[in-house]
Amino acid sequence: MTKFAKSFFTILSLFLVTQAPYATSQALPDIELQCNPSSVLIDVYPGATGTGMTFCTLTNNSVHLLEVDIFVESGILLATSPGSITVQGGTSVDFEVSMRADIGLPMSAHQVKITAVVNTVNGIASPTEEKSEMSVLAQIRQYSSLEISANQPLLDINSGETKELAYTVSNSGNQMDRFRFQVSWYTQGILEEIGFVIVLNTVSQEIDAGTSGVFTISITAPYKGDTVAEGIIWEKNKDDLYNLIVQLEVTATSEYSIRHEGVPNSVSAITVMTVTDTTKESFLESNSTLIYIGAGAISVILLVILALAVFNRKSPNNTPKPRAILPKQSGSNAIVNEDLEPSIVESEDEFDFL
Repeated sequence: MTKFAKSFFTILSLFLVTQAPYATSQALPDIELQCNPSSVLIDVYPGATGTGMTFCTLTNNSVHLLEVDIFVESGILLATSPGSITVQGGTSVDFEVSMRADIGLPMSAHQVKITAVVNTVNGIASPTEEKSEMSVLAQIRQYSSLEISANQPLLDINSGETKELAYTVSNSGNQMDRFRFQVSWYTQGILEEIGFVIVLNTVSQEIDAGTSGVFTISITAPYKGDTVAEGIIWEKNKDDLYNLIVQLEVTATSEYSIRHEGVPNSVSAITVMTVTDTTKESFLESNSTLIYIGAGAISVILLVILALAVFNRKSPNNTPKPRAILPKQSGSNAIVNEDLEPSIVESEDEFDFL
């Protein structure tokens, strides 16, 4: 081999060695997968879609035409994505991966793994099965839901008596929640004005999802005579006692809804109470109107009698009757006959002064 040939061969070999990495990188498939957001929030309250979504980008860093298969592992969630994607050399393709959860699913977090695997290179089965993976976190969000029922929707209570009312609050949401319990402010104002005494034994408590808690109220009923509110009517019953029928409204509210949902989630229950005043009314109280009318009538009668007495004293017809005087008989005394009709005989001597 001549010196020229040896020199050419050496230069060629050095060139091939220096170009080997570049040729290798271009010959093998090279992909990269990115997904955003990496945390997906899913609402599962009644009426929600129960779905969440992430947006992925697949980049082909090689010069070859690649067909890439997409696989999604989502556990209990139902995932939807393209089965395969064709990517030209040096370009990128966007696609979506959606996840769906059952409505009412408990609050939880689930890892979803998305994998892109090269299937063919320029239409030929890939010898390396190059792949790229991306994991996102699917978070099932909490939602509030509650129900309430009155254990005694109808209550009979006597005046002065204290009874306890119980209400069951059920957490139908998907996570433990704290519930506030109270008497409706409008109802409480009216009942306290009437004379009721209301005491809440528990104002709030935590209740786990799918379970229930009990709230109680102690209530003392008023007497008819204690009622000062206007428009309150006590009706007399068949036993000659008085009844008052009123409504007690209570509400339960989710604290989670106040803090995170923006709108308080509240439910209400009503108890209809019949209050019986067993106190018998006195004769004076029950017949006050009659006494008033009678007193007025007596006053009128007395006034009439007094007027008649005054009138009779002043009337000329009431002057004493003059006794009948007969003319004097000679030799005899004057005889007074009271049985005769009144007749006035004037004596001449009586008017001598005229």
